[in-house]
Amino acid sequence: MITSLLQGRRCSARRRSTPWQLPRLLKRGGTPLLQEVSVPQVEVVPVLKWRVNSASVPGSSHIERMRGSDDYCMVSVHDEYLVAVLADGMGSAHFSNVGSRLATKAAHTALVAGLGRSVTDAGLLDLLRHAVGRAQHAIQSGAEALGVLTQDLASTLVVAVATKDFIAVASIGDCTCVVREADGRATTVAAPAKGEYANASYFLGFPDEEMLVSKVHRAGIQDIAIFSDGLEGIALVRGEPFLPFLEPLWSADLADNDLKALLDSERVRRVTDDDCTLVIASSEGWSG
Repeated sequence: MITSLLQGRRCSARRRSTPWQLPRLLKRGGTPLLQEVSVPQVEVVPVLKWRVNSASVPGSSHIERMRGSDDYCMVSVHDEYLVAVLADGMGSAHFSNVGSRLATKAAHTALVAGLGRSVTDAGLLDLLRHAVGRAQHAIQSGAEALGVLTQDLASTLVVAVATKDFIAVASIGDCTCVVREADGRATTVAAPAKGEYANASYFLGFPDEEMLVSKVHRAGIQDIAIFSDGLEGIALVRGEPFLPFLEPLWSADLADNDLKALLDSERVRRVTDDDCTLVIASSEGWSG
């Protein structure tokens, strides 16, 4: 079950004169955790110093094939730290949705356990690599338990740790992380990595560890968006953040259902038939 990120906080969308008006969706629902074909795609905890929303919807192509979403996401806040993990299972892998779930949970657990030990670039990069390693191990263990190859649980992955002063990101594959700095400048800190052929990428579950891309971006971090490749054609233009789409989401006082309704809207569906998962976070108003 997708739960509210901001429990006890009044959530409403401010109507804006923008090409991307946020539709309302009052229906709320989810599916049992243990179903392999259709698992809940987002797990969250109440937020303290960050304003955060996240949502995930299965793509129309997945629905037509009676297949659940391959995306899985976890977001949490620990004092000044925002921790976010998003995985997108490889569509052709038999247990891709299981792989994305296992990878996300393992990486998130590792990141949370290592928070605050070191905020140097080297320390943060070590933490990111450790989290990705735990995700890889989780996929290997899951494959052994199911009696299948690790490729059958293959998944892309992006992991991020942020404060208002930096964001550390590591990714394998074609998920994306973009930020808007305090001076208003928006930049892509984790770009989608493509494989040799069209619509190809890199995945956990294959021997491509050298394809891990990690970095620490130090700046005044105001807003963050992390999304799966289903939104690449909407949220990016030539690899750069498309602000007419992202800015209203960063600025609005959203409920989770608002974001889910946008991802499930006809306007988005006309652009992509893939699963869509989006994390929106803002440190605006944080003076501590």
